[in-house]
Amino acid sequence: MVASMWVLTHAQGVIEYLSEDANLDYWAADANCQTRWLGRGAKDLNLRGEVDPAAFARLLDGHVGNTVLGTIRDGVREHKPGTDVVLNAPKSFSIMALVAGDQRLVEAHLSAVAKAMNFGERHASVVRIRRDRTTVEHVATGNSVTASYLHTTARPTPDAPPDPALHNHNIVLNMSKRPDGAWRSTENYHLLKLRRAIGSVYLQELAMEAERLGYAVSFAEDGTFKLDAVPQTVVNAFSHRSAEIEADLEAQGHTLGLTAYAWIDSKIYVDAGGCRTPSTSVLGGLGVDPYLPGNINGVAPYARVAYQG
Repeated sequence: MVASMWVLTHAQGVIEYLSEDANLDYWAADANCQTRWLGRGAKDLNLRGEVDPAAFARLLDGHVGNTVLGTIRDGVREHKPGTDVVLNAPKSFSIMALVAGDQRLVEAHLSAVAKAMNFGERHASVVRIRRDRTTVEHVATGNSVTASYLHTTARPTPDAPPDPALHNHNIVLNMSKRPDGAWRSTENYHLLKLRRAIGSVYLQELAMEAERLGYAVSFAEDGTFKLDAVPQTVVNAFSHRSAEIEADLEAQGHTLGLTAYAWIDSKIYVDAGGCRTPSTSVLGGLGVDPYLPGNINGVAPYARVAYQG
């Protein structure tokens, strides 16, 4: 699934999960861009650059400036931290970015994530204003506060190292600034409704950037795409997690679809040492040279692979 959304119910553990996953990702990416703030709301709070865990923790708990967000029920404050919007690059894109090592594709992914989340911010940032006991008005604010975390691996399988899977967790915090300057909790229904649209914006931006870099792109009927430089045999070789999910669902009499996401288990952390050697060896065994020197007939590096099928 290109875009998935998960409503967060508890702040505890969110930062640890995101940070540990980023630090222990099996496929190395540019550490300088693993976390960053996104959104007009973040700029209003002077949050720029790398995500500060202390500031993130306060915001997850509903503390923004001098305002404490949430609802008091039976003397206890309740506050939902936000929504995790996960944007996943196509497998062929992840392979060229992380296995072949084309850092430009990581940067393209981050740019596409930012544009897709900007689309969501403009169209789904809504707060409720209670005018009286019976009247509630929904007001579009056009601003959000998002902590974006870059991850590079899928969940590992028992018989293989983690597959390369370039993706970002974008934690859209449950807060937005009203036109009168007051911070209030958001109505995330509008964000959830835009899941497919946000995913489409991400894919379109990603494909355009890949083509600009010299890659040939092929689109499927469902709107997803693949880089022609990566043969299907290579995609399959780095899709252990998908194969595991499909096999498990088939054993239960299901097909791959939304049901798969009910099956996903807790993530298992692995030793990040010696990242690149095993899978670059796999590429060589499949007849793919991930380290093509210089331009080939005017095409940017990494835009083609030497494949003999």
